[in-house]
Amino acid sequence: MHFDIMDELTPEQPWQPLESILTVWIEMIQRKKIVALPDKVGKQTYENLDDGSVRVIEGPERDPATGAKRLDGATSPWTIVPYALKDLEETLEVWGMAVDIIEQKMGLPKVEQSDRFLDVEALDAARIPDGFARKFLSQARRPRFKFIAPGLCVPTKEDFFTQPFIHQIADLEDEDNLPPMLLFRGDATVDTEPLDWFGFQPDLRDFKCPCGVYLNACQRSYRYPQEDGCTLVLPFKLDAGWAKKSDFSRVDNNDSLLQSGINPYIDAHPVQLQALVENVYRHIQREDWEVDANGVAGGIDKWNDADTEQEWSKYFVNLGPGRYW
Repeated sequence: MHFDIMDELTPEQPWQPLESILTVWIEMIQRKKIVALPDKVGKQTYENLDDGSVRVIEGPERDPATGAKRLDGATSPWTIVPYALKDLEETLEVWGMAVDIIEQKMGLPKVEQSDRFLDVEALDAARIPDGFARKFLSQARRPRFKFIAPGLCVPTKEDFFTQPFIHQIADLEDEDNLPPMLLFRGDATVDTEPLDWFGFQPDLRDFKCPCGVYLNACQRSYRYPQEDGCTLVLPFKLDAGWAKKSDFSRVDNNDSLLQSGINPYIDAHPVQLQALVENVYRHIQREDWEVDANGVAGGIDKWNDADTEQEWSKYFVNLGPGRYW
């Protein structure tokens, strides 16, 4: 599915049944990921004055009803928001489910109230602008364990301040230009040069970053911003041939596990954080991963299971109507 017939089609992008395309489009509208803007939003109009001059009237930057704004390259009247409120709500819900089930298996008593992942003071100190990341981190429960997934640590406040990419963004005051943000850190580091960061092209020579789960860089003024997109960066490649992206192509890099590959419904974009956390929850629910006194056990090498004939389908994200797109 594309914005209009003038957009580029590639031979690799598979055709889909019209029913599937229309269903995904309807789901995007219902979720308010796609919004139809009034004509005046983000545009100028002109008024002829009695003295022969012309007055320029700036339309509102955002739609008063939805908060959406017109994006570069989008086809009028449609625009896409960086994340929908329902995206945030569902991510928080599945995060709570994952934390609950891990703590239950640890034998921890249920708590009525718990600390938030990061407080407002910490978010301000880390210069996290308003948006998906700030809302998620200020509302999500802080787990009472160290490991949220094999080899991936829940950061302390101090850990969170040590962000490997924040200084790679030239204009930190431009809140439409979000750098990758490390959420869950592994012990190893990897070379960044071969990694497929969407929309992120700093000078990566001789640069290494921690492995872990990152919220991807996001250009919020681009025509398809995906502010809740994320990437799992592993310290090794999965090259046995069993690990698959959503288009059933091989996982071919340190950062392509759980990713979509060629997306038949819209531009390429990283997997949503919700899908990754849901994958974590399913592994714990099925007892694929063990839980010990520190949380999820096994170490980062446990992710090699995704590259086996028996386990690959458990690390696979389905795309399509009623799922992810």
